[in-house]
Amino acid sequence: MRQVQGNFNFIQAYTLPKILSEKPGFILVELGKTFENYLEQKLHSIQLGRREFTVLLAISEIGPISQQRLSDLLQIDRTTMVFLLDELQKMKLVQRNANPEDRRAHALIVTSAAKTLLKKAML
Repeated sequence: MRQVQGNFNFIQAYTLPKILSEKPGFILVELGKTFENYLEQKLHSIQLGRREFTVLLAISEIGPISQQRLSDLLQIDRTTMVFLLDELQKMKLVQRNANPEDRRAHALIVTSAAKTLLKKAML
């Protein structure tokens, strides 16, 4: 048995059988699951789900972006994207502004409240 430890406070040390501790794929999957649990806890503390966080982070990084383009980039179907953006708008985290280049589209931006929330969520 080998001891597997991390330098991060969200990784707990535990013992793996030697055969598994020598398999990089297994270790990466376990690390991914551990990180996913950590992220879920972190997002729960700021009352966001993973999909909402992903959408907010993408909008904040990309800047003003159309709903359709964001949906394509994140590979989220348009109906789900509308629902997510409606929820984020109700929470006052996203604004839909008129797009000066295309009157049919909206330019999505994050609010200052969203920027504050994203700072709290950053790892």
